[in-house]
Amino acid sequence: MKSGRAKVASSRGSGLGGNDVYAELSEYEFETKKSLYEVANVKMHYPLYFGQAVVEGKFEDKLVTSNEATEGSYPRFESKERVLEIKNIGEGVRFKGGFRLQGTTVYGFGNRTERAELQLFNKKNSLVYKGQAELFVIKQEERIVGEGVESAIYFGKDSIYHPSVNIRFDLKTRELQLARGKRGSDRNPFFNSFQQINLDAERMDFELETDSIYIGRRNMGIAKSAVPVVFESLKFFSENDYNRLQNISTTNPIALMKVAYQETGEKTIAAESLAKRLNPKFSVENINSLLYDLVSKGFINYNADDGMVELKDKVLHYAEASQKKVDYDNMRISSETNETNAIFDLKDNSTSINGVQNIEFSQSQRVGLKPYGDNVRMKGNRDMDFHGRLFAGFGVIEGKDFHFDYNKYQIGLDSVRYFDMYLPTGKVDKNGVPEAYSIASRIEHLNGVLLIDAPSNKSGRESIEMFPSMESKKNSFVFYDYKKTQGGVYQRDSFYFHLNPFSFNSLDKYSQSDIHFKGKMVSADIFPVFDETILVREDSSLGFITKTPAEGYPNYQGKGKFKGTIDLSNKGMLGKGTLNYLGAKIDSDDLIFKPHQMTGSAERFDMEEDRKAAIQVPQVRGFDVLIDWRPYKDSMYVTSKEAPFELFKEGRHTLKGTLILTPGGLKGRGLFDWDKASMTSKLFSFGAYSAKADTTDLKIKAIDADAIVLSTSNLNGNVDFDKQLGTFKANAEVLTTTLPYNQYVTTFNEFDWDMAKETVTFRAFEGKLGNFVSIHPDQDSLFFQGKNALYDLKTNLLKVAGVPYIVSSDAFHLHRNWRHRSAGWRCHHGAEKCQNRGGYHQPVPRHQPGDSECFRQKEYRAKGFYEYNIAGKTQEIEFAEIVGTRIGEGNHQTKRSVTRATGEIGERNNFYIDHKTKFQGTINLSAENPTLGSTVLHSSNLRLYLQNIGFQSIVRATRMTCPLPTPFR
Repeated sequence: MKSGRAKVASSRGSGLGGNDVYAELSEYEFETKKSLYEVANVKMHYPLYFGQAVVEGKFEDKLVTSNEATEGSYPRFESKERVLEIKNIGEGVRFKGGFRLQGTTVYGFGNRTERAELQLFNKKNSLVYKGQAELFVIKQEERIVGEGVESAIYFGKDSIYHPSVNIRFDLKTRELQLARGKRGSDRNPFFNSFQQINLDAERMDFELETDSIYIGRRNMGIAKSAVPVVFESLKFFSENDYNRLQNISTTNPIALMKVAYQETGEKTIAAESLAKRLNPKFSVENINSLLYDLVSKGFINYNADDGMVELKDKVLHYAEASQKKVDYDNMRISSETNETNAIFDLKDNSTSINGVQNIEFSQSQRVGLKPYGDNVRMKGNRDMDFHGRLFAGFGVIEGKDFHFDYNKYQIGLDSVRYFDMYLPTGKVDKNGVPEAYSIASRIEHLNGVLLIDAPSNKSGRESIEMFPSMESKKNSFVFYDYKKTQGGVYQRDSFYFHLNPFSFNSLDKYSQSDIHFKGKMVSADIFPVFDETILVREDSSLGFITKTPAEGYPNYQGKGKFKGTIDLSNKGMLGKGTLNYLGAKIDSDDLIFKPHQMTGSAERFDMEEDRKAAIQVPQVRGFDVLIDWRPYKDSMYVTSKEAPFELFKEGRHTLKGTLILTPGGLKGRGLFDWDKASMTSKLFSFGAYSAKADTTDLKIKAIDADAIVLSTSNLNGNVDFDKQLGTFKANAEVLTTTLPYNQYVTTFNEFDWDMAKETVTFRAFEGKLGNFVSIHPDQDSLFFQGKNALYDLKTNLLKVAGVPYIVSSDAFHLHRNWRHRSAGWRCHHGAEKCQNRGGYHQPVPRHQPGDSECFRQKEYRAKGFYEYNIAGKTQEIEFAEIVGTRIGEGNHQTKRSVTRATGEIGERNNFYIDHKTKFQGTINLSAENPTLGSTVLHSSNLRLYLQNIGFQSIVRATRMTCPLPTPFR
């Protein structure tokens, strides 16, 4: 039966493009009893894939359409042509192969000898992927999938290759997924020709739009444990791996395969033949697991269908490496992470590998890496960039911008944060690992190269003595800014050892004597920059012991000079020798030099007198002293531990405390003492033979005694021992001076001490008076004032002038000049006036030696004259005994005090009680009478009109009554 045209999709093939997709049937026939019919020669129209072209092939369809089980697989078409080019599958997609249609599904197919091929192009129309397989499935406008696809992702002249992988290409997102299948032949690793590695990964995701290949991307929808992705160098060899393969035979299969290759020259061998070589009793079934293991490890390709084994170069490499005939490496990088293991960037052909715990570059040289962030970036030919911590023998190098060069087998070190070295002890631990302890210093900011091994000796099969080797190219430094090193005062910006470029070989087998680095010491201007060599010190730090030149080193920018030994370690910068500063000489065994301070102790401190300089300084001798030099504050503090400093050439002056040596002269604080006095101050200034202080306390000693005769504080003092003169002035408005020997306190504002004459002259400010207050417990705080005073230290006699009065008892003692010894105050030139404080009884002024003595506030003794004038006659009564005394009942201290006096009037005195009555006899005066006081006249010889009358009475000058024993007639 013939038919001119038949449309396949007109009734049930809407998924194929409607009426545009149809097959032109040639002569055909079918049995009505069967649902299936076939047409051997048809012409298929499929404009979506082939445009106006017609594809010839065979057609198959069913007459019954109600069977859901077969609904989706019919109609069917298969092209006769096996090399068709299918276009318009998707953007940048090209396909070559046979065309097969089953329902709505399109298959691209081939066979073993002529496989179908899928090509993918990027936006630049460059080929980026090619896959070949016997069958591809093409879902219209959705995806392309394939199994057992030989795949290659291209970039430049290189590629990532896998011989048999499952693929899935999303036509909309343009994402290509390559996943290894479960079949033994699918377990091959990927091969990256650019990086020369085998890549053991389950999956790759290639995003054509971003030029990024995600390696080992985890399945986000299923929580699984991380599956390691392993990057293995093509030259990798592991003796453990080699020996592990020999598990079912007495001969290693790697060695057998190499022998087979040498015998035949072919890299293809029948699996059955290999089984017999391993054991004559073996068949393929006995070695299947071995074959698939060899596949997964990248040694062979194996196709179970044809039973042939294809040897890879890795077989020959392992066979020869096991016999040490070729060089090999230890580079196997394992990535373990729950995230994406690695990303290959097609823009620069580098792979960012995550989840890398460590990398071993050389097992024999013990060189390995712990990268920062568990990340490294692999470039071409196994070169790598990374940040992290490198282990090289007994050295540890930490930093960033490290570059591993595989061919040169070295690591460029652009920015080393620190290089730590460990000293081997010669012992090994229980695991056979050599024991070592850390050097307590770091080499920092290093730039250079770590030579792992010779480029032709990556395996370390030859023992080359110098490797691994550190080669520094530029600056590197040792710093001493540890907190435990003198409190961290050695700041790294100004205090460091600058190493010259160096080579340090044999990092895996050095000793302490091998550690020495030449360079320059920069000491924050403690000393000038000088050349030196650092080595391991007794505290395991890097440092040195060196001697200054014979002339010494200027230190602290020339403020001083040091001559002796300089000792640098983590204990600090120490010194042992002689320090000269501003004329002082210090010999010390334990100086500590810090950037802004020098401290230490010394058995001696010597300074010579200098009277010729603009600023004179004294001779000083110190023994067992502490030193604290602040050079940039121009002050050296020298403190005596026990024995005081000896000042001046005379040898009688000492300072117990601290001397402060400055460009402005010698200062001091503490107790300044000599045979005549002592001064205490927080700041003395010493001349060649003088001392002064803005604020000081002074104690003057008694002659030939330990007692203090004068004590005062808070005054400005200047003592010139050449002139034997001391001048002192009050800093406050009132200067309080204690005279312990005299037991008085005075408030004169200034005084001069004549040390030669042994006198102290007190003066008050102009218009002011100085106070005197008794501190004697029995003198009731006797108080008076004076204009000036002279204190004789030889006799302890205190003379006060310009005294307005002294109040004692109930009397004013009006005399301007007084003198004092321990007994009390005495008027030496007669009382000018002594009157009751009420103004009642006033002795007449008369100058007579020894007339008045004041003992205490309420008691005194005096001699004087009492005016007793009557009309027309001026006369006075002489009192030989005038006293202030306590009267009344009660406590002695609280009794009131009054003045009483007794005098004798003789006949020759011609004394009149009134103008007619003459008196002679005893007169007693009592000052307690508030109006006139009381005068008691006691006489037995009152001459009245030439008669003598005896009586005793209280009399008044204005009105006198005399009781008589016998009436007068």
